[in-house]
Amino acid sequence: MGTPFSISAEHLPEGLGLVSVSGELDVDTAPQLGTCLTECGADGDRLVVLDLRGVTFMDSSALGTLVAGWKGFVRIGTGLRLVLDQPNLLRLFELSGLSEVFSISDTLEQALENA
Repeated sequence: MGTPFSISAEHLPEGLGLVSVSGELDVDTAPQLGTCLTECGADGDRLVVLDLRGVTFMDSSALGTLVAGWKGFVRIGTGLRLVLDQPNLLRLFELSGLSEVFSISDTLEQALENA
């Protein structure tokens, strides 16, 4: 059995939101991520940083949730940055072409820089 799924969200100063996810992000857990992203957008954050460094597995439903969240943020003028440092997940984004859509950083500090 994999790492248990967890998700948390917090508001940082200057209109920043931070969402941290760990465990498997799949058809069973992606809806929780979608709800969290929707709530962050409704809270008026100008930028949401999604920390995926703790994610051990991601399937196509999770990618669809991320794309839907990104589209919702674009509509309301909220930015979305991802933090990914695992080669297998980075490769998934590259193969799907989503590395061209999302702003992806290796570290949380890098994602928050110039925010």
